[in-house]
Amino acid sequence: MDEHADVGSTEDVGSDPSRGAQFRTSLARLGLATLAVTVVAAMSGYLFARSSPDRAAATRIAAVVQLEPAAAPDDEVPTRDAAAPTSGDARGAAPCGVEDAALDVDAQVAALAAGRVLVQYRPAEVDGDALAELHDVAGHHRGDVILAPNPDLEQPVVATAWSRRLPLAAVDDGLLDAFATAYAGGGPEPAPCDP
Repeated sequence: MDEHADVGSTEDVGSDPSRGAQFRTSLARLGLATLAVTVVAAMSGYLFARSSPDRAAATRIAAVVQLEPAAAPDDEVPTRDAAAPTSGDARGAAPCGVEDAALDVDAQVAALAAGRVLVQYRPAEVDGDALAELHDVAGHHRGDVILAPNPDLEQPVVATAWSRRLPLAAVDDGLLDAFATAYAGGGPEPAPCDP
């Protein structure tokens, strides 16, 4: 063998059949490892890109969600906004799903205490495509979000969770989705939704 021959040259591999097999096996392993790294990198990029809107919405809700002191379970409902309370004495059964009529205050507080998120809207101002977006949010968070009309709200759309309020001048499905994701299950008396 020539002293100056490349150690990794094909001449060396070709002269010894077992070394050729080892070389091909090593090459195959390298190819599989490269493929695995590429797949992992692609999936990581996909998951990162997919979670970026969620992170952006979570950052946006942190800036606009109003934190309100939670009433003790036996306190009266706070009067600041009796149309959409955020805590109080939970009386009665917690509703689930999409409601056709406005919920009374007791049902709202019971739902919040059970860990549900209420998305309420003024029916005179929210209809058509905007209402369809609200139905999509409720469907995406089935069992965690209750959708109901409420003509007495201070804003066209108000989402509430236990001690949290998100008033909106218009439907923003990204914010509502992030709000539901962040606060569903946060009530003091968690209970499953049994429609």
